[in-house]
This record gives sequence, C-alpha cells and structure tokens, in this order.
Amino acid sequence: MVLGEESGLPDYTPPVNGYPLIVTTSYQFATSPENPDAQLEIVVRALSADLWQLGGGTLEPRVGEVSGLGKSFSELVHFFRSYLGSGNDPTKMEANYTAEMARLGSEADTTYMAFLDVFRSYGKAGIVQVIRQMLLEGDDLRQMPYDALPAWIRATTGSGQ
Repeated sequence: MVLGEESGLPDYTPPVNGYPLIVTTSYQFATSPENPDAQLEIVVRALSADLWQLGGGTLEPRVGEVSGLGKSFSELVHFFRSYLGSGNDPTKMEANYTAEMARLGSEADTTYMAFLDVFRSYGKAGIVQVIRQMLLEGDDLRQMPYDALPAWIRATTGSGQ
C-alpha cells in the first residue's frame, strides 16, 4: 500500500508488474480514525480497483460525471465492504445496509440491492459471474443509465428483473 499525497500517484494507478499497488492519500485514514467502516472502504476500494485492472478492466477517475460502469463499480465496492463486515451473511448485510441508509436519511440504492439479490440467490459464484460480465461489457456499462443497472446485474445470472 502506498500512502501518497494529493500531488502523488492518482487513484486507480495501474498495478506494477502484475502486483496490486494500492494508492490512497494518507489523510483519508487520519480524517476518520473513529470510523473503521470508512477505513475499510478506503482499502477495499483501492484493492478492488487494482484487481479490476489486473483482470483487464479500466476505470475512469472519480471526478465529474460518473458513468454506469463507475456507479456499478462503486456499489460493488460497497457490497464487498458489507460482505467483509457481515461475515458474508446476506441477511446481516441487508440489515446493516438498511440501518446505514436510515441513519443517513437515504433510500436503499437499487444497484447495491441487485448485487445483494444475486449473492442471496447464487452466492459467491453469482457475484463472480457479474464481475466477469462487467469486465466483458464495460464499454456498454459506461453508457448505461443508472436505472437500468439493477436489471442488467440480475440478468447476468439469469435471475431476470
């Protein structure tokens, strides 16, 4: 892991010689020492981005307008963090997510819920299938509107809409 500075290596720096290079700014950890979930999300996002690139995927910077691919990748990272924090129990994942959204005064994100539905129905193999399709169809996902993402995610496993 590299703790960079704002003028250092950017987010989503490609892996080096096939090895993940996790880049994050050092202040991100210092700003939330009392929030281990936020710290876990930082590490999971950085690691996921490198593994994504090792798999042949590309990501755009997280500034400006976020594409359908960027949105689905962000919710996949949120899913991974939730997976780790719940001991891979989908019921606990949903309860924790619902509580988090209520605390924030937000509604559940339908893209995240699609990942959770796939996991609940197909387990890890279902999530792997979605990731494979995301890698294969990344260019199409970039153009996809947000409201179409949940149906697309569910359809990758044949679970319909």
